[in-house]
Amino acid sequence: GIEPEYYSMLSAYSNKENDRQLEEFEIENSEKTKFMIVMNKANEGLHVKGVDGIIWFRALDENSRILYLQQLGRTITSVDPNNLVKDEDRPVIIDLANNTKRVDIDKEIKNNNRKNDLELLTIVVDWVKSHGDNLPQVTSTSNQERRYAATLYRIQQKYIEYRNGIDNEGITEDERNNIENIIAKGEEIELWDRELERITKEECDKILEVDSFEVKGNLHDFVELENEVKDINYRKTALKNIMEIEEWCKEKNEGKPEYSRRLPKQINGIKIAKEGEEETEEQRELRLGQALNRFKQSTIWKNYQEGKEKGLSREEIKQEYGMREGDIALVERYERIIEEYDVKKKITGQSIGQVSYTAPVQECDNTQMDLNRLIQGQRTKEGGKEQDD
Repeated sequence: GIEPEYYSMLSAYSNKENDRQLEEFEIENSEKTKFMIVMNKANEGLHVKGVDGIIWFRALDENSRILYLQQLGRTITSVDPNNLVKDEDRPVIIDLANNTKRVDIDKEIKNNNRKNDLELLTIVVDWVKSHGDNLPQVTSTSNQERRYAATLYRIQQKYIEYRNGIDNEGITEDERNNIENIIAKGEEIELWDRELERITKEECDKILEVDSFEVKGNLHDFVELENEVKDINYRKTALKNIMEIEEWCKEKNEGKPEYSRRLPKQINGIKIAKEGEEETEEQRELRLGQALNRFKQSTIWKNYQEGKEKGLSREEIKQEYGMREGDIALVERYERIIEEYDVKKKITGQSIGQVSYTAPVQECDNTQMDLNRLIQGQRTKEGGKEQDD
């Protein structure tokens, strides 16, 4: 539905031509979507109004952080906290050259935005107070809570030696004041008297290395988008699998009584078909059975089931575990197929009646003949005994 209109600023053009292209690009005189193609131009000292996004085609050098930020700055601007950007006005960054990974902007952001220990402890203390004075747990499924637990443990181990007094030797006045403030802040949650769950330095570093910084402005949405994209392939595969499982269940269970329905199983002795090979029915069932089992081991399945056991509503589960609507809908779709076709369903009196009613006629005749022979044999034995008497 996009009708494009193209402009370009290139090093091959004269300055006059580039100025003309930019001027026409900025004029709001068209209903079309304007695209400006830029090469070796407009990197510094230029702010173009009304830019809704950028598409990176050109790979930057890994040390080109300044150039990265300059080009990103064509569309990323500071945010007024009192006048937040509407969703429909958020800029879009399409990084086809993978510059965000190549330049390692995360490292730059961490260095520029890392908080000091007093700021970090204040954040965690506020969290503890808002959670009924319960300390964060390193075993939590919440990444944020795990970071808070690791931060608390690191700060406790670093400053607990100062609780009984601070040695002035080798410490500046500013450092002394900062340590005293940290000790006072920790006392608000009795940090120095609590025995925290031990975390090794390696584990602590690993937890805090992930997302240990605060991203400002619209770049936060860019980082969130990058994290979300990591899950797309998994969710697409899971959706494709459940559609195949639903189709398989309908094919195999059509017209059968409830007690005999079943889900695809992981068959022993069968191997998954190799790419390009024609798949047998057994291989298909094995593949779908494995896919079903993998999904039941996934984080979104476990989180959803845990939330249900806690009695949380659908919306509360989304909030508690950070699940998206698509995640919930996917889990519910798997739940429905398991509920409908799970072979482990309890057999009721009604299903037992169905068993006897739906038994083939030939089986009934054979069983009756066997019974008649047993009766006749018993009568013969009893008749012979009477004659002997």
